[in-house]
Amino acid sequence: MDREVTVTYTPQIIDHSVRIQWFSLVRPSGLALLAFLISLFLYLLLTSDRSWFFGFSLAGLVIYSSIIVLAYFHLRSISRSKLRNMTSPSANFRFSNESVSIVADTGKVEFAWKLITKIIQSKEVWVLMTEGGGVTLPTTYLDSDLRVFILEQVKPKK
Repeated sequence: MDREVTVTYTPQIIDHSVRIQWFSLVRPSGLALLAFLISLFLYLLLTSDRSWFFGFSLAGLVIYSSIIVLAYFHLRSISRSKLRNMTSPSANFRFSNESVSIVADTGKVEFAWKLITKIIQSKEVWVLMTEGGGVTLPTTYLDSDLRVFILEQVKPKK
């Protein structure tokens, strides 16, 4: 199969892509840990515990929540910067049996399907994840045949 699709990016598409990439990074277990740290801190605060454990739990909460928040804003900043650097906010995707290539006014990249580790899917965008980051693909430009083809190319290898 050889297919080409031209996509147009908007700040809303980029922000949605950032949110699903961030959530994939943090995962529900990370949010559960944050909830646990907040609960522990509140419990110690309400019981008037001011021992070393209180300070330790407060430090853990501040550090962990800072990492989560900064990760989101860092990812958003990088993504928005890439969008701002584009003269025309569009890219041409070419899908073949061997690889995916993306051409935009900021450059060209081509990678083999085996480099895509997973696809993060949502209704609005798919993010093709590689070891070095992700490529946002708005789903409004994908017909059902192309979606099936992409998913078949990225299935876990045995």
